[in-house]
Amino acid sequence: MPYPGSSFTRDLIDMVKSPIVSVLFALHQLVPGNSSNHIRNRIKRWLLARLSIEIGAGSQISPGFFVFRRGNFRCGTDCRLGYGFSVWNHAPFTCGENLLASHGIRVICGTHKTDLDRTDVSGPVNLGDNVWIGANVLIVGPCTIGDNVIVGANSYVTGVIASGTIIGGSPARELHRKPSAKVESQA
Repeated sequence: MPYPGSSFTRDLIDMVKSPIVSVLFALHQLVPGNSSNHIRNRIKRWLLARLSIEIGAGSQISPGFFVFRRGNFRCGTDCRLGYGFSVWNHAPFTCGENLLASHGIRVICGTHKTDLDRTDVSGPVNLGDNVWIGANVLIVGPCTIGDNVIVGANSYVTGVIASGTIIGGSPARELHRKPSAKVESQA
């Protein structure tokens, strides 16, 4: 029987946030406790695929995962989505391979204009390969983050971020750029 604080109870509480996803995650808790995390993650990916939410092989999804709409979500292989990773996917969200997203990441695929009607502006969010996102980052689309980018904790990210950079702050700005491979090979 579940007790307060168990992962099953936390998944039931999360139903208020996202009923369909939370019910499916609660069902996956029926897998025996001695099953490996690999099996549990395969079950999560299979359940999410039924909702047109694509999660690549080898990816790990932590509790508190939230997606606002069916579809419009594609995640590459070997990604790690930390606790409370949430996406408001008014437009497509895609990420490449080897994404490492810490806890508390919020992605909003769109914003509002500043006109009197506050017209919605949807904007896709695209994350490249080998992106590392620190804790409590807010990403607002339209946004494209290139390959091999590190995003510092508590940052606000929007726009186009070049590959091979380290960014941070609110709003995020470039803190360091990794030299290109061509320059490194000449050294």
